[in-house]
Amino acid sequence: TGSRAAATLPTSTTAAVQKFPVEASPIPSNDNVVLGLIVVCTVAGISALIVAAVCWCRLQKEVRLAQKVDYSAQRAASPLPYDKVSPGDKTLAQSAQMYHYQHQKQQMLSMEKHKEEPKLPDSASSDEENEDGDFTVYECPGLAP
Repeated sequence: TGSRAAATLPTSTTAAVQKFPVEASPIPSNDNVVLGLIVVCTVAGISALIVAAVCWCRLQKEVRLAQKVDYSAQRAASPLPYDKVSPGDKTLAQSAQMYHYQHQKQQMLSMEKHKEEPKLPDSASSDEENEDGDFTVYECPGLAP
C-alpha cells in the first residue's frame, strides 16, 4: 500500500511551484493611444491657426480694396464742370427749371386770387376750410442730387 500511496501522491511538491517570481500578464498600455491623440490635436490646432491667419489676411486685403473702390467712386461722382455735361442733362435741367418757374407763377397767381376774394362770414369750421384743397406746398430750390 505504501507504493500505492507514493504513486498517488506527487513525488515532489516543489516541481509544481515555479522557481521564478510570478508576473501578472501585462496590461496593454494606452501610452500609444494618448500620444496619438496629442499629436492629432496638435496638428488640428496648428492647421486651424493657419487657416484663420489666411482668412484674416484675405479679409484685410478685401477691406483695403473696397476702401480704394469707394474712394475712387466718390471722386468720380463729384460734379463735373458744366462744359462736360451731356446734352440730355442740359435739356433735363432746363425743363426742370421751366417747370419750377411755372409752378411758382401759378402759386403766386392763386395766392393773389384768394386775397382779392372777399371773405364772407360763414359758420364753417377750420377743418372744413382745409378740405377745400388750399394746401401749402414747401419746395427746395434747385435739383435733387
